[in-house]
Amino acid sequence: MVVLLPNTAQMQIKEQQSLLYRLFVLEEEGLAQDIERKIFRLITLPNGTTKNTSPGRLDSLNAFSLPFLEKIHSAKIKDIAVSSGISSVEWSDQLRKNNCKATITATDLFARANLTIYSRKLAVLSDTFYNPLLIEYRNSFYRTSFPTGSLRHYWGKLVSMLIKRCTPNDLKKSHSVMLLSFAFKKSGAISFIEEDITSKAEKSEMEKYDVIRAANILNKVYFPENKLREIIKNIACQIKTGGLLIVCKTDGEGINHAQVYSKTENAFTSVGKLN
Repeated sequence: MVVLLPNTAQMQIKEQQSLLYRLFVLEEEGLAQDIERKIFRLITLPNGTTKNTSPGRLDSLNAFSLPFLEKIHSAKIKDIAVSSGISSVEWSDQLRKNNCKATITATDLFARANLTIYSRKLAVLSDTFYNPLLIEYRNSFYRTSFPTGSLRHYWGKLVSMLIKRCTPNDLKKSHSVMLLSFAFKKSGAISFIEEDITSKAEKSEMEKYDVIRAANILNKVYFPENKLREIIKNIACQIKTGGLLIVCKTDGEGINHAQVYSKTENAFTSVGKLN
């Protein structure tokens, strides 16, 4: 009888390896629930939003929306500003369980990032412009990302710059990663595109969707009123006549307040309210 013992050296290497690398590059499923939410909670994007979305946050909205979607055959859906994408996965699963045929395209402005490995102990997650988002040292995480223009934002950039300058280039290993939840990347049921909702929609997106959902994004905390009007126009032109716009805001107590609108040729008409 032969007993195979684990390779102690390999186990030690894995334990010392960057958790960010194991999650975003190796995509180890066992790490997802343990550290994914912690990481997304620490990341603040340049526009002041975060990637922190709790599982089950939009369950009541999904249930409320279902009767409207059941009336649409093979609905084409766009879920905008999805953050980590976990809510899109839950919506897709709910529709499938209720035999509601739909294809979902999820969008977000900030999804791509760079993960630079400096050593087994040190890794830095940054956006595509190499602004630091998160530093990992000895498997502990340190927040360096704050809204652009804040003093903390410049502090984060300074720390990242010092790390870069103190580390020889031949010791740096960079990887392009997607700041999306493990569940989203493994679902296979949802497509993803990076999209700036403040920019004019592409021609290929015009009147393409039966349903567009905007949850926790059409908010004066993020945009001034004139910019919100532009965003709504951009969204409107992507919805088919007779299609639906679902708008939702989750309050501080976790209660979803939503409204469903039907698009006519020149306006939106409210067809349902939640809370």
